[in-house]
Amino acid sequence: MVILQLASLFTLFAALLACTRSKKLSIVLSGLLALLLAMQCLAVLLLGEVADHRFYFHLLHLGDALSVASSFVFEGVLTASGLLIGWAALHLAGRRLSRLRKRAYVLSLLSLVSVGIMLLNGGILRQLWTTWRIQTVETRTIRVALAQLGIDPDDYVFPDRIEAQPGKNLIVLSLESYERGYLLPPLEHLTPQLRAIRAKGSYSDLESCPGGGFTVASLYLAMTGVPAFFGSGPLTNFKDTKGCRLTTVPDILRRAGYSVEYLIGLPWFAGTEDLATALGLDVQKVSDDPAANSPNWGLHDKDLFIQLRGLVDERARSGKPFCIVASTISTHFPNGIYDERMRGRLPEQSNELEFMASAVDHWIGQLFRHLDEIGIGKDTSIVIFPDHRFMGLRNPTIQKMRERGLFVLTNASDKEVLTSPRHRLSQLDLSSLILACAGVKHNARFLVDLIPQDDPVQFVRDHVVDIGALNKAAIITLGCENGIVIRRARQGCLLLQSSSGVTLLELEDPSEDRFQHIVFDRLMRVRSARLEQDPSVFGAGKGEGAQPAESPKFAELKISRVNGVLHAEFRRGAGLKIEGKGEEIRFSREELNLDGTQQHEIEIPDHSIPSMARFPCGRCQGSCRLSKDPHAAP
Repeated sequence: MVILQLASLFTLFAALLACTRSKKLSIVLSGLLALLLAMQCLAVLLLGEVADHRFYFHLLHLGDALSVASSFVFEGVLTASGLLIGWAALHLAGRRLSRLRKRAYVLSLLSLVSVGIMLLNGGILRQLWTTWRIQTVETRTIRVALAQLGIDPDDYVFPDRIEAQPGKNLIVLSLESYERGYLLPPLEHLTPQLRAIRAKGSYSDLESCPGGGFTVASLYLAMTGVPAFFGSGPLTNFKDTKGCRLTTVPDILRRAGYSVEYLIGLPWFAGTEDLATALGLDVQKVSDDPAANSPNWGLHDKDLFIQLRGLVDERARSGKPFCIVASTISTHFPNGIYDERMRGRLPEQSNELEFMASAVDHWIGQLFRHLDEIGIGKDTSIVIFPDHRFMGLRNPTIQKMRERGLFVLTNASDKEVLTSPRHRLSQLDLSSLILACAGVKHNARFLVDLIPQDDPVQFVRDHVVDIGALNKAAIITLGCENGIVIRRARQGCLLLQSSSGVTLLELEDPSEDRFQHIVFDRLMRVRSARLEQDPSVFGAGKGEGAQPAESPKFAELKISRVNGVLHAEFRRGAGLKIEGKGEEIRFSREELNLDGTQQHEIEIPDHSIPSMARFPCGRCQGSCRLSKDPHAAP
């Protein structure tokens, strides 16, 4: 299928070049088309298939991808070689096919057949079209988005209606690219601990689901039960994610009295920390000791498990139920993240990936023994699953695997927790399984419980765009792209809200000699908010690094009091200035002039409402902070 897709793309490009009469133009176009062909080849090397939403997701944010590029030198060299070879091959093929220019029907037929093949399910053009539709999905309310999926919104239990009772303590281990082939011959010698857990506990194969094929997406899917299809803008890499309107596993656990924490070696990669926080997880700080960190990949798993055991000790002493979610990294594509410190402590293996797979198994065994030593082994459920399948095909370990795919494993002895009466288990079931393994009773229903058919994974494939619309409606970001509202809360502080009423910041009420200075990026996401005294700070470009104040990419808001009246002044670049006053001030999207076309001042009418007693925000204690409640109301 992959070879057929690449051949079809090559044929289409060659047919297009055959229509070019100029040799120089043909050479230039051959280079551009070879670049597109090389990108598809890179996707095949990385994913084992043509480019899909995962590939384009990372392509949109090259900064995160390039930060770990040193691990993919082999793929980079192959892609560069393919680019040069493809350039020459396309030019020559185009020149050869140009002889058929008089027989236009031949070139047309070749092009139509190639396009038809690429429009098949999983084809290059079908994947590109699907990604485009996700990127441009229309904005809907969350209830409308549920209805579009055939789900009655009244059947979905939103966070404010959750009822839950605690069960056992809970540890969730998401293992990087750790496929079930490691537990089977001929690789079973790598996983004695996991196989021992399987023998005593419960195990099931797990079907992969679209929208869960990389680490951050897998986390989102496991915690919400919804595949991670996201549209354009800041949601594509989760940075500045502030909240989630969907019911999440952490929401349910917190309602049942649990503490819920998250450990990962590189929390800032691709906005993982922001997303985890938005989903209700308390992200733990990891060690910055150079000896404990791998270049580009963050904390080694050896140290992650040490920190995990220490956190378990702390929570066990509290006497309250706890949940800790941890994501490993040691078995990452393409060759694993080798930890030299484990050399000599474990038997050598055929390659570094297999060695690190055995190390992860070793650390999991240590964790289980530690739980028994501190006396909470029987009171703690552990759920283990891979985050996604191993990417690429070149590692010899993957070629050895008798069977590929995901699995879910738990020490819960009740075999019923890993079964479903109507379908085989998939990543869609993880949210329910995590809670069931710990014996947490709740009234929540996840997507897999509500979709109207027996093959949930096929349902996801058929409704990618509608699921993207649901995610767009569910995720809350620190953004004011549709307008700004400044108003006073009953507690006496000021609220900076989006046009939809979502509270983004709680600010101390300014005085006559101090003002709130808020800086935005080009997408109107909050970058900083400080209480200032120096008037020259406003308009100086401070708060955005080297960004000049006159750039249209720079925007800032000044909130002050003049003769006791609240004043707000918004600036973008050198020309746009908006002013307003009153105890509630609104700036619309049009007034903010997000496209930067207007270059004149606008004065907003006085929106004064009866003033409440003015006093500093005691909750803020003299400085602004992010609102912890994404639905906070004044």
